[in-house]
Amino acid sequence: MIKKFLSKIWIGAATVNLVLDDSRGRIGEEVSGKILVEGGNVDQKIDAIHVDFLLEARLDDRTARSRIQSVTVAQGLQVRAGEKLEFPFRHQLPELPQSTHYVRYTYHTRLDIPQALDTHDFDEFILLPRPSTATAQNALHALGFRDKQESGVFNGHYQEFEYRPVQGPFAGRIDELEVVYITEDRGLVLHIELDKKVKGLLGALADKLDLDESHFTLRLSFDTLRDPEATLNTIHKALESELNNPKPNRYPTLPRVRNKPKHSGRSHGVGGAIAGGIAGYAIGDLLFGGKSGDES
Repeated sequence: MIKKFLSKIWIGAATVNLVLDDSRGRIGEEVSGKILVEGGNVDQKIDAIHVDFLLEARLDDRTARSRIQSVTVAQGLQVRAGEKLEFPFRHQLPELPQSTHYVRYTYHTRLDIPQALDTHDFDEFILLPRPSTATAQNALHALGFRDKQESGVFNGHYQEFEYRPVQGPFAGRIDELEVVYITEDRGLVLHIELDKKVKGLLGALADKLDLDESHFTLRLSFDTLRDPEATLNTIHKALESELNNPKPNRYPTLPRVRNKPKHSGRSHGVGGAIAGGIAGYAIGDLLFGGKSGDES
């Protein structure tokens, strides 16, 4: 009797552990692993084993958290004292912002035990970009650009990467580069804001009036992205062309995010909001723009 009571408050209760084959994965790939359940001091009924995929994003002084998806691995279990069970785990990674200093992901595994405190396990996961996006990012790095401290911020609709040239052909010519990567059917679109390097009083005035900024888009086909050197050359030429553009566009090129129905609850409904958004992850209603996230 005492053992049963203690198991209800986690003492001597069944435990759960998610073991991933790899704690890193790319958007669109399948994550695999196994879930290990070990019985405690008494036999216990487990209604279900759930694994939640959680997103945490920081923007300015705010932190928002949201359950993106949930996988039910097993239901209706009876675990005997000391018994060891193993279940396969698979999860398809959805289109989401990649992991950065400002974006983090966690797998939360929990045992749903009736009339007792649930047992939990947390595992951090690093979400890598699609290979096409990684190729474009690597090309910018090869051209001498380095990520600024603020790079990789996700505002609920877009993830913005900020770069500064520290060497290479654009050092001393470009002050800053801001890029949003959006995957389309035929390739990758880079929405770029380029800040020219202008010195002296004229430069300070241009910076204050945003006259040193230009906005443009660069479309890279999947054929081009399969060739890292072709990708680098295409980006190089595009930046050179924009630096010499006598009539640069001063207005952002990002498409407007269309309105979405408010999130209604369980995580299986979140996939629709993700799939229906600009760039595949316009989930601002789950984070900074709405009430569904655990904002703090």
